[in-house]
Amino acid sequence: MLLGAKHAGTVNGIELHGPTYRRFQRAMQPFHTPGRQLTHGDFFVLLPKLGRYHVILTNPPYIRHHSIPPRGRLRMQAALESASVAINGKASAWAYFVLSSTQLLVDGGRLAAVLPTELLTSDYGKGVMTHLRERFSRVRLVRCDRTVFPELSQRVLLCLADGLKKPNGKLAECLFDSLQSQASGQTGHFGVTDGMLLAERLDTLARLTAGSDLIVLERSIAAAPGVRRLGDVCKPSIGYVTGDNDFFHLTASDIEKETLNKKNLVPALARAKDVQGIVFDHANWRSLQDQERPCWLFRPPSTADKAVRRLIARGKRHGVADGAKCSSRKSWWRVPLGSVPPWFLVYMGPHVRIVRNAAKVQVSNSFYALRPLRDTSTNSLAVASLTSAFRISVMLESRELGGGLRKLEPSDAARLLVPACDIDVLDVRQVEHLVEAGDWQSARLAADDLLLRRRLHWPSDLIASLQRACLDQARAQ
Repeated sequence: MLLGAKHAGTVNGIELHGPTYRRFQRAMQPFHTPGRQLTHGDFFVLLPKLGRYHVILTNPPYIRHHSIPPRGRLRMQAALESASVAINGKASAWAYFVLSSTQLLVDGGRLAAVLPTELLTSDYGKGVMTHLRERFSRVRLVRCDRTVFPELSQRVLLCLADGLKKPNGKLAECLFDSLQSQASGQTGHFGVTDGMLLAERLDTLARLTAGSDLIVLERSIAAAPGVRRLGDVCKPSIGYVTGDNDFFHLTASDIEKETLNKKNLVPALARAKDVQGIVFDHANWRSLQDQERPCWLFRPPSTADKAVRRLIARGKRHGVADGAKCSSRKSWWRVPLGSVPPWFLVYMGPHVRIVRNAAKVQVSNSFYALRPLRDTSTNSLAVASLTSAFRISVMLESRELGGGLRKLEPSDAARLLVPACDIDVLDVRQVEHLVEAGDWQSARLAADDLLLRRRLHWPSDLIASLQRACLDQARAQ
């Protein structure tokens, strides 16, 4: 570590977390950095008193916007307002740190930050990226090939910005590589120089890092017969949000214990792990009841029943009513619901797929509700989501989290390519049996044969290329 070795008197450090601050102090002792320059405190409280620096190194907290304490959020927002910088109100804490840090640099200064991949995948992250390209002459992103913070389930990037300047209407070119490719001397460029706009390449990190063969395959899928964007067929929207799942989701024994009438309850699907296949029917839902899973949503139409009033009073005593979601409702105990969706999307994990909602239950925010925009076969979408074509689209549209986990936002889901057509119920059952048995690869091949080859008559070489790409991606993960 060279920081402060020659100019210890010019180094300042700030850390809020006590144990981390003490480790920081010990780490800086060999460089004789004066103790008064290593501050235990809140960066945003100290910000007005700080000077200007040539270099800033930061590993900011990855706290989600809904977990930032209200007073802390106000300080963060005030810091940006004073610097005339705007940001989406749903931004995580790290974004405020990065934008505020640029205000502390001298002309020509440099910034290095360890940031989550949300920099490239979230709406507010794109705003931060644009700000960096406006204010610096060069921006380089280095993807960490391995999980750095396994306890956070986050993939990270090193953001290296050099040459702070006044905005001049031009965006700096951005370089992208990984620790592995950097070691081998290979660097990828993105921006307008390679013929593709930055915004198109930054939709997902997967698209940015994908090989050209995969991008060509995606274009072939988009041009193939029967393919549409999911958002052209139905509207993906987040399932209902309770504000406190433990309070609002009840098991059969909970209902009996509370002596609740069924008119105060709604059949629901609360957790993604409670869905095993591509069809969720009444038998599946009754099985959840028998297993004492929380598959009822407490949603009384009024407080007329004594049992309802008693449960509401208990929730209020335990602070449920004071939560962010609940406190924003007119009646905190009445969860907003839309119409029952005919399908829903499992949007996270290794088996992203569309499920037909034959049980006609409400679905929580563990799923995206899919409501049709036009007449569509209820059978075909579920099977289509098992095809190799859909899987390739998921790979390129999803956002990578830690541990190989991938997630789709509703806007990502709307862009998914779906090869759909009318199919027979018996064919659906054959594929469904393979999924229920846990044989996902055979189910994918069966879906390819049923939809892509027999129904849509796609070329055999295209189908084979898609299947090879899926196998390659599975091995890579």
